[in-house]
Amino acid sequence: MDERKVYKDALSKFAPEMTEEQQDKYIDFTEQKKSTVLRGDDVIHLNYFHGLIDELDIKYITAEFRDINLRLSRYDKNGIIFGSLKDYSLQISFALSNPIVQGIIAGLTVNAVWAGVKKAVWFIWKKIMLEQMSLPEKSKMNFGLRVETTNGAWVDFKLDGNFSEQTVLTALDKILPIIQQKRQFERDKLNFLIFDPENNEWNLVDTMAEFRRIANEQQLKRNSANI
Repeated sequence: MDERKVYKDALSKFAPEMTEEQQDKYIDFTEQKKSTVLRGDDVIHLNYFHGLIDELDIKYITAEFRDINLRLSRYDKNGIIFGSLKDYSLQISFALSNPIVQGIIAGLTVNAVWAGVKKAVWFIWKKIMLEQMSLPEKSKMNFGLRVETTNGAWVDFKLDGNFSEQTVLTALDKILPIIQQKRQFERDKLNFLIFDPENNEWNLVDTMAEFRRIANEQQLKRNSANI
């Protein structure tokens, strides 16, 4: 099936107010943004919003990754339509494919790749934390690390903006042991983890239970409004 037609059908559902001309312009806009997306086993991808992260930040991370023989792929999400699952999704994230993860695990004691990744993640975490410091909690964007497992599942590790710098570094160091345990995360499920700084451990959120809770609360509010 024609990919453009599939995209337009999706836009018709999620943004029914858009005209066909607006759909075409939007699709062209998104295709242009993909010019910075790279592929390969030496690629780490960054989803971000220009403004929170600027070109100087991109140049810095690109240079840091080049030093450890990695390439930075990136996608600026400004102007892109997304679904609304803000609390349990990473609006800004680095993504590590399984080949890179396995390479880090295999050479953990002798290579600098993981140290370079942590440095880049910490740098972006700090930049976002400072940029969002004055914003109300509900307006802040989630940031973290996405890791692909051997079975193709993606696991999201949220790094809270309220953490101390040391807590962030501790949380990062506890990600690889989870992957090394070969825990079977599900491919077709939202695997979202939050870090408990008191117990120094990552906890998997029961996202389906949370979505049901949110839906029930919204229904109660609607019912109350109609009384």
